[in-house]
Amino acid sequence: MISPEILRRFALFSGQDTVMLEQIAMLGGQTELEAGEWLFHQEEPAEKLFLLLDGGVELIINFKDELSEQVATLNNSDVIGWSSLIHPHKYTLAARAVQNSKFVYFNGSALRTLMDENPAFGYVFIAKIAEIIGERLTGSYIRLGSLTVQG
Repeated sequence: MISPEILRRFALFSGQDTVMLEQIAMLGGQTELEAGEWLFHQEEPAEKLFLLLDGGVELIINFKDELSEQVATLNNSDVIGWSSLIHPHKYTLAARAVQNSKFVYFNGSALRTLMDENPAFGYVFIAKIAEIIGERLTGSYIRLGSLTVQG
């Protein structure tokens, strides 16, 4: 369990009442990584959603020919591992700490159950996850466009 006050730092939980924040907090835990350690690898089963409390994480895409490319760098208050909430529940990228980092994490299955049991929460929560996915996708398009212009 984590403190509900930690959750208030994240836009993902804005607008939630105290009772719901307490229910969510009961599902959470905390972990730390040192710089260079992997949070997860691409194509692994996506079991956890992470919230970055402190530090930095790079998201990396791996291609079939053993090439990899950094897609984004995430900092404090970012959400990592949304794939734990979306079928087929496999991480679409790899995530590695670029500095010593602290995280809150949630079991994706437990969060999905909480969303099913509380549809109003589930709707708002998944809408915010969709915003995050959209922002990251837009960032990827911009990055891809800049690579095309350079090449």
